Amino acid sequence: MLAGTDSGVYRVPEREFDEAKQGLDGVEIRQLDSGDGTVFAASAAGLKRSTDGGEQWETVGPPVDDVHAVTYTDERVYAGVQPAGLYWSDDNGETWTSQTAFEAVAAASNWPKNPHHTEARARDVAVVEIPLDLADGVL
Repeated sequence: MLAGTDSGVYRVPEREFDEAKQGLDGVEIRQLDSGDGTVFAASAAGLKRSTDGGEQWETVGPPVDDVHAVTYTDERVYAGVQPAGLYWSDDNGETWTSQTAFEAVAAASNWPKNPHHTEARARDVAVVEIPLDLADGVL
């Protein structure tokens, strides 16, 4: 089991334990998601990826350091960033595509902002199927 904290990712046994091993040190973790043996960690220092259960980590796109959200599906990895943007990768984080329509909406003056930040951000990412007859007008 992995636990994201303000100071990194810790590997924690699922049963009782006396000690947790830190696998990603000194990085504020905002969200973790995993699948197919790969773990992604959204952080202020970019999107991190581990393919060995959290022992080793590498930075993978998107081309924005401030990543607030990550969602992993069977087909794609999605990342929400600040300034407000959405990206996806079809190759497990090697290359990234920007959702430019979302960025245009987020740049509008009425986009909600946290009073402690000057820029809007994508705080979380969820993947849902929208029936085609309901998809009109959706980004």
